[in-house]
Amino acid sequence: MEFFRKVLLCTRDNFRADEFFSKANLDECLLYVYEENSVESEIFAAEVYYFEEGRPSKISDRGRLSIDRYDTRGVMVNDDKSDKPVFTSAAHFSNLNGSFFSSLSSRNSYRELMRRVGIKVAKSLLLEANDVAALYAFKLHTKKHKSFRYSSMYQDFSRRDEEFYSYLSLKQIFEEDEASGQERIDRLSTVVSFSKSVELPISFSFKSDEYLISSVNVVIGPNGVGKTRLLKGIAENFVQNSMVLNSHAENTLSQYFPLIVFSHEKQHWRKVRRSGALCLSLGISSKEWGELPGVVQQLHFSGARTRRGRISIIENILSRFINTKRLCFRVLDGHRNLVSLFDLSENPDLCKNIDISKVMQFLGDDDTVHQLSSGQRSLIGFTLNVILNCKRRSLLLIDEPENHLHPQFISLLMQTLSTALQAVESVAILVTHSPYVVREVEKSAVLILDADESGLPVVYRPTLQTLGGDISLISDYVFGDLDLRKGYQEMIDRVMSDSYSSDKKAIAIKSLSGLGGDAVTYLKNVYKG
Repeated sequence: MEFFRKVLLCTRDNFRADEFFSKANLDECLLYVYEENSVESEIFAAEVYYFEEGRPSKISDRGRLSIDRYDTRGVMVNDDKSDKPVFTSAAHFSNLNGSFFSSLSSRNSYRELMRRVGIKVAKSLLLEANDVAALYAFKLHTKKHKSFRYSSMYQDFSRRDEEFYSYLSLKQIFEEDEASGQERIDRLSTVVSFSKSVELPISFSFKSDEYLISSVNVVIGPNGVGKTRLLKGIAENFVQNSMVLNSHAENTLSQYFPLIVFSHEKQHWRKVRRSGALCLSLGISSKEWGELPGVVQQLHFSGARTRRGRISIIENILSRFINTKRLCFRVLDGHRNLVSLFDLSENPDLCKNIDISKVMQFLGDDDTVHQLSSGQRSLIGFTLNVILNCKRRSLLLIDEPENHLHPQFISLLMQTLSTALQAVESVAILVTHSPYVVREVEKSAVLILDADESGLPVVYRPTLQTLGGDISLISDYVFGDLDLRKGYQEMIDRVMSDSYSSDKKAIAIKSLSGLGGDAVTYLKNVYKG
C-alpha cells in the first residue's frame, strides 16, 4: 500500500513491528507514534517520524497528541497472515474518534521538518495533523482552533514553556531568514584583555538537556577584581567578531547574533554603544514607566507576523507574578475605557487603541487603582524590553541586576529572565554580588573571577552545587565569605570572654542557643568542642 504526503498514526507496539512498515511505501509522510493508553480524553506522548521513500527520520522525540477517544481501528497494511491494524490515516482516525490535536513540541523540530520538506509541504502536513501551532499560525479564527483553546491540551501547554512558545512562533519560524541558520548559542569562548600585558581566556556554556535549561551564565567575585571590565571585554570582542561560537570561529556574530546590554549605568557603556550594541536601563524611572504603554503598542506594530505571539508571550511571562487581568491600559475607544494585558493577548488588535499618554494601572479586586512596588515595575519593564528588543539568538550582558531589588524579586527576576530567554531563544551572561542570583543557576554556569597571589585575574568554577543551594553556604564557599568575621561571631566571642567561670559560660551558652542556625553552629564548634 502506498501513501504520499499523508499524516498517519500508530501505537508504539505496532511501530516496533518493522515487518508491517516494510510492506507499505510511505513517501513524504508524517507518522505519529503514540503511547497506548486506555484512559479517555488524555494527552499522549508521541514520537514523530518523517518518511521519505520508506526511510524514517525522527523529527521529534517528545511530540504530543490530544485524543478524545482511543481506537486502534483504521487503515491497515495488506497482510494475508494477519488482520492486526498497524496504522491509521489522520482523516480516518478523526472520523472514528472525533477531533484530535498534535504538536511537535519544540521550535527546532518544526525547523527540522521544514528543512526536510520545505515550507509548503510542511504547512500542508501540519494542518492535516491538526498541529496546534499550524492552527494558530494559519487557521486562528476557525472552529478547530477555538476548540483547541478550550481543550485540556491548551491548559497543559500554557504550563510548558517550550511547547507554548512553539505554538505561538510557527509563523515567525516559517518566515525566518535562512541565512541566520538553525544553530543556537551553546558555547562562547574568547580572550579578554585586562591590560596590555594581561589577557584571560574565558568560556561560557549554555548547553541544555530535557530537564535543565542553561540559558544564563553568572560571573561572581570580590569587589575590584574586574567583573564589569570582563563584561565589557566580552561585549567589545563580540561586536568585533573576536569570539569562538560553539566549536568554530564565527565571522558574523554581530550580524546574526545581536548584542544587548542591560545596566544601571548606561553611561559607562558608551564605547560598546558606538560599536552598534543596544544598551538599556535595568531600573525603571517614572518617565520610563510612563513610556511602557507605547512599548506595548510598538510590539503590536513592529511586525505583523509576530505581534500576536509576542503579546501572548509577555502575558504568559508576567502572569507568573502578577494578575494580568488586572494590569490595564487606557484606550481611545468609545465602548470601553480600559483594556487588560490579558485582553490584549486574546485580541492583539486592541493594541492600536492604547492611549500611550496614560500610564499602566493595576486594579485591585475592588476596581480601585493600586500602586505597584518598584520591584514589580522593574520586572514588567525588563520583560517588555527583552521581548521587544531581542531577536532570536541574541546575547544579553547584564550588569548587577539585583541592585535595588528585594531578595524575593531577585529570584523572580532570574525566573523571568530564564523564561524570557527561552521565549526568544537567546542567552545571557550577568555579573552579580547576590547569592540569590547564584542560587538560581547550576554550578557549571557559575564562573568565579578572582585574583591570584600576584594580583593577576584568574577564573574557576565552584565545586559546591549552587542550583537550589543554601544561601549561607553559597555566601561562604562561592563568594569566599569564610575569611570574613561576622557580627554574630564577634558578639559570641565577646560574651564568652566575659564569662570567666564554667557556670557563667554554661549560662551564656544556654542564652546564646536561641540564636540562628549559623550562630549556634559557630557556638558549638568553638565553645563546646
